[in-house]
Amino acid sequence: MKSTKKIEDMGRQTLRAGAGAVEHSRDIAADKTDALYENGLELLQSLISRGEKVESALLEKLKVPAMIEDKIAALKAKLGFNGSTREQNLDILSAKVDALIEVVATLAEKKAAEEKAAKAAASKVTAAKTAKATTKSTATKASTTKATTRKSTTSKTSSSKSTTSAKKPASTTSRTRKSTTGTNKTSQ
Repeated sequence: MKSTKKIEDMGRQTLRAGAGAVEHSRDIAADKTDALYENGLELLQSLISRGEKVESALLEKLKVPAMIEDKIAALKAKLGFNGSTREQNLDILSAKVDALIEVVATLAEKKAAEEKAAKAAASKVTAAKTAKATTKSTATKASTTKATTRKSTTSKTSSSKSTTSAKKPASTTSRTRKSTTGTNKTSQ
């Protein structure tokens, strides 16, 4: 039993030694990590300060800020951001839109006047054509009426001829009347 107890004690001591070693390794790793973090921050701060010094030296040598400012101002001018406020831009755009509306209205009035003149010219041409057609049709109808009257009066006897010829022309002229537009109206 002594040997079993000895083996158990050795096993426990080995286990305790392993746990102690793990704890010691963890402490060392934590210390190293803390040191790296602190050293890393210090290193980062030193690099930032050195970078600022180098940047200021380069800017003085190259005069970059003036060049950059000029380029930025030119770009702003091209894009329309030259320091004017939004309200000013809106006012300018509103004035331009108003000017365009006036131009469009003027053009519309001119077009309407041209169309009116074209309609007037077309109606004059149509009226002239209608007047010519009316004159021709009136002359044709008048000659047709006279010829019809002559035929009917010559075919009748002399006694009825005097009675009929007196009535026919009166009835023909009272039925057919010409208006100024050239259409026939029949009265009853």
